[in-house]
Amino acid sequence: MKIDGDLLNWLLDGDNPGVRLRTLIGLCGLSEDNKEVSRRVVASTLEAANDLSWTSLKGQIITYDLTALAESGLSHKDVYIEPVIDRLLSAPHFDANCCELMALRAMVMLGYGRDIRLKNRLSQLAEAQLPDGGWLCLHRVRKMDRVPKSCIRAAMHGLLLAGELEKRGVHFKGSEK
Repeated sequence: MKIDGDLLNWLLDGDNPGVRLRTLIGLCGLSEDNKEVSRRVVASTLEAANDLSWTSLKGQIITYDLTALAESGLSHKDVYIEPVIDRLLSAPHFDANCCELMALRAMVMLGYGRDIRLKNRLSQLAEAQLPDGGWLCLHRVRKMDRVPKSCIRAAMHGLLLAGELEKRGVHFKGSEK
């Protein structure tokens, strides 16, 4: 794909190191080991990487900050997020909702794709998949008398998760202990 020079220059602008990093790797084809690719710069400028107070919060803010780290090209090696990942993946309640699907994708992008806790959560997700191939919050499904259609948002996040798993070569078969 040919990219306009002005657009490429804008994407490579240093004002947004996360966009620059993703452009260098995804569009310019540089290796993650290339000296131009600097996760350190991204980690030092991204608020979610500098102020980790969000990791003690609950709700969607956690998913949004995990996604900000992941979409900026960072990994769990760049920012210490293990406590929040452990809390999310060890929670007994799983609803298979769009926020949880979005968080799972971010975790895969952050390097947790081969983590047994994540694989077990993916098994739960597979069990919650509806006949039409998508998902709907389990708390809603349990209230219905018939098999519902999936939610477009949950289906979208599920497809993005599936694409990320495929891209990173992560496969799972049922629950693993």
